Amino acid sequence: FQTIEGPVNVFEFLVDDTDPSWERTGDWEFGNPSGEMKNPSEAVTGENIFGYDLDDWYPWHMEEEYLTTDVMDFTGIYEVRLDFERWLGIAINAFSHAAIEARAGGGEWVTIWMHGDPPHGGGRMSPTEWDHVQYELFEIADNQPDFQLRWVMGEASIHSDECGWNIDDIVFTGVIPPAICPVDLNSDGDLNFFDISAFLNAFSIQDPIADFSGDGELNFFDISAFLNQFAAGCP
Repeated sequence: FQTIEGPVNVFEFLVDDTDPSWERTGDWEFGNPSGEMKNPSEAVTGENIFGYDLDDWYPWHMEEEYLTTDVMDFTGIYEVRLDFERWLGIAINAFSHAAIEARAGGGEWVTIWMHGDPPHGGGRMSPTEWDHVQYELFEIADNQPDFQLRWVMGEASIHSDECGWNIDDIVFTGVIPPAICPVDLNSDGDLNFFDISAFLNAFSIQDPIADFSGDGELNFFDISAFLNQFAAGCP
């Protein structure tokens, strides 16, 4: 067997303080945190963040407004997770809403998190420091070539003295399974005499692992198939 390495960073945004130029509606902004109206006064990394109106509270009687990522390719990536730093000020969820949604293949948006979910429930959120959060995206993002995610601000039906979304250091992680190479029979990552010896030993004791032709029998065709794959090398 071969062990699988742990999660790696597949995509990173804002960590290098650069605007990824994602689609924004309403008052979504990229820039310096102002410290005004309960917004943070500093970014977690660098100088810039994403926020819903970096200088003010979110308005009342607002419709849903979105910060939407570009399409991301997670082909061959599994156990995808989203990590980011959050500063979200919002009134109770009876009157104000915020969410994170995702989709693949241009399909329907699926809710990943919404104001009202644990651990904060639907009460007022009025942060005084950045909060690191993580969300599992396995069911939607794994091995998908065209994944998107968006942060939602609104709807809001009453006046609020809260700042809305502020976001920094967005990281998508995932697990990359090792390449499978059937002729590397000792799983050391190299093709050499030891793999040939392992094949001959398996063939001599009629071990099914030597059935490289896949016909359920061990004969010349398995030897030929093994040698052809050995000569071709591993991916």
